[in-house]
Order: sequence, then structure tokens, then C-alpha cells
Amino acid sequence: MVLWLLACNPPPQLFVEPFDGSSAVAITDPLTVHLDTRYPEGEPVPDDVLTVVDLDGGGFVEGTTTFLDSDVVFEPTSPWSLGGRYGWAVAQPLPSTRGPLLQVPPELVGESSFRVGGAPELLDAAVEGDALCLLFSGPVDTLPQLEIDGEAFAELESEPHLLRLPGASSDAHGRCVELPARLGDLVRYTDAQGETSAATVAEGTLTDAWKARHRWSLP
Repeated sequence: MVLWLLACNPPPQLFVEPFDGSSAVAITDPLTVHLDTRYPEGEPVPDDVLTVVDLDGGGFVEGTTTFLDSDVVFEPTSPWSLGGRYGWAVAQPLPSTRGPLLQVPPELVGESSFRVGGAPELLDAAVEGDALCLLFSGPVDTLPQLEIDGEAFAELESEPHLLRLPGASSDAHGRCVELPARLGDLVRYTDAQGETSAATVAEGTLTDAWKARHRWSLP
């Protein structure tokens, strides 16, 4: 009976969304910290658990932070600015002499940033089998140009790399290309508009990098 209950009730996943570096955030998307904790719904959430700053204009972003279905959710008072860059930080709130204590696992504490729209950027790169797989900040259908080990490749054929995080509302945007004969530590991506971004080839899989950007963990 115990085994059956465990199979029907898998442990929840702890993570934040949007993922660090995302540019696929819409102007009305909330920021969400997925927790596994008890806290009275409707009770004010401590001010220091989640802070959001405007990286372009400076200053804190006003909004409402609530606890709902084991999640801490931040919704800005005004929609995010299209093309804007924002940073947000999750912290363990200080103990309060009044009111309940909200427990935030240390794995979720940290800083992230995101953009609202804009051209996708290369975030991470990893070798998987005979392929070089790339994680982008937003949807990418083609690879106009890559520079690998100092050698430029134009219009490389690529295959989608589906990355899905349990419980997440969106998938990551990955592409894989055939592994070149020589592979250095740095990969540069140039989009159709000539904008360039780069990533260091990391150990582990692209899914590992994807989870790390979500600070994904089990309680």
C-alpha cells in the first residue's frame, strides 16, 4: 500500500520560472516560485522573499506578491515593458515576530534575469553523443551562423531539442547540430540581424543546464 501511494503521489518539483536568461516572457506573465511548503493562502507574503528590479530604467518594480497553491507568485502592477530587461531575486525571508513563517528552500534562493521579447540569444552549449546542442533564450528555427573553435559555419542544418521541465508552463528552445571534428570551449551564434551571443561548452547535458537555470530540485 505504501508503494502504491508513493507511485500515485510523486514528489513535487521545486523551481522558478521564467528560467534565468529567458526572452520568451510575455508582458503579462507572472514570476513564480514553486515551493513545497505550507503557508496560509491570503496571508501577506513577506516583502523580502521576492524582489524585482528594472535593469534598464533602474529601481524596483511594483507589483503584488501572493501565495497560491504552494507557489509564490509576483504580478507586476503595470505590464512588463516590451523589450525590457528585468532581474529578480528569491530570498529566505527574515523571521517575523508576527504572522506565519514562509520557508524557502536554499536551492531556490538566488538571482535570475529575463527579457520581454527581443531576438533569442545563445545561453548554453553541451555535447550530447555525436551532436552539439544549444540552449536559446527564445524560439529559434534556423541557425544563420555559428562559430565553433574559431571556424565559421553558415546555415547549419539543425534539429529541435525538446526540453521539458515537469510542471513548467513552457518548454525550452534547443537546437542540435552535427558535432564538428574539432570543438573548442566557446560557441558564438550570430542571428539574421547580425547580433552575436556566445556560450561556453559545458559538461553534462543541455537538460542539466536547463534545470540549473530553473534551479530545479526535489524537496
